[in-house]
Amino acid sequence: MEISERYSPSTLFNVRLYLKKLYAFLWATGRSESDYCEYFSFNVNRDHKVFPTLPRSDIAKLLAAIDRTTVKGKRDYAIMMLGTVLGLRACDVAALKLKDIDWMRGEIRVLQSKTLNPVVLPLTQDVGEALKDYILNARPESDAEKIFLRIKTPHTPFVDASSVGEVYEDCCIAAGLSASKKFHNLRRALGTSMVSNGVSVYDVAQVFGDGNVESTKPYISADTEHLKLCALPFDGIAPGRR
Repeated sequence: MEISERYSPSTLFNVRLYLKKLYAFLWATGRSESDYCEYFSFNVNRDHKVFPTLPRSDIAKLLAAIDRTTVKGKRDYAIMMLGTVLGLRACDVAALKLKDIDWMRGEIRVLQSKTLNPVVLPLTQDVGEALKDYILNARPESDAEKIFLRIKTPHTPFVDASSVGEVYEDCCIAAGLSASKKFHNLRRALGTSMVSNGVSVYDVAQVFGDGNVESTKPYISADTEHLKLCALPFDGIAPGRR
């Protein structure tokens, strides 16, 4: 009771989760007589933030600001298209391999780093053209399996999501937008757009490969047009008298 009054719901949720995992480990390794799971079965209602969605006009600026005549531009444009059109996470873009693209079937196969769920996405024409232009005309000669390489020698592959975040930040600056490394903005914008256009949140979860639909539901909160339909009218409500 004392802890619940001192800590925020999010902190309390994390404390409960860490203790639950700790005692599960201690019990599994014979260091505790029980995992005490019944003590950690209480619910914690966390506050959920509604993040602003990147406007379509800003996405258009991001793509238009990329100089696609340069090696860097061809690479960055392909990366941005993967986020804009397919909604891939930064970690999955960084890990994408040449063998993950099935050119004959027009598919991209991804084993998602976050959920470990495999997902098969359509290789749309615009994404395919962007990838082809980079791979054939700009990608340095390399035996690396990963698609995206650094511009400077020795042209090492992207290590993790931070590399993709840096690309996104460069595009933001070039487009005259606020600098940001949140490549996830593109995924959020796509998910919100799909929901706004009548796509079921369950279908969005399936397309995105989300392990739990709860990860997809925040896109509903950003769909302001349909949220207006849920607003209750003020008809019959009279102002109170003092």
